[in-house]
Amino acid sequence: MADPKNEGFRTYAYLLLYIALSSGQIFFNKWVLSSKEINFPYPLALTLLHMIFSSVVCFILTKVLKVLKVEEGMTPEM
Repeated sequence: MADPKNEGFRTYAYLLLYIALSSGQIFFNKWVLSSKEINFPYPLALTLLHMIFSSVVCFILTKVLKVLKVEEGMTPEM
């Protein structure tokens, strides 16, 4: 059985990591869309690329590295 304090620490660490990466992504998007050098005029395409990247990272974390336990299938109780 896992130590509850350790589980709580890991949960908060994941939350802080998520917030940091999210903030970084927002600033990156702003830079890409407003930069004179890049001048990327497609905000929806940029959002799509980030959604694909996030999905791939989540798949790797859950299915390959098994960092998070994901139950297979849905049940009526959910």
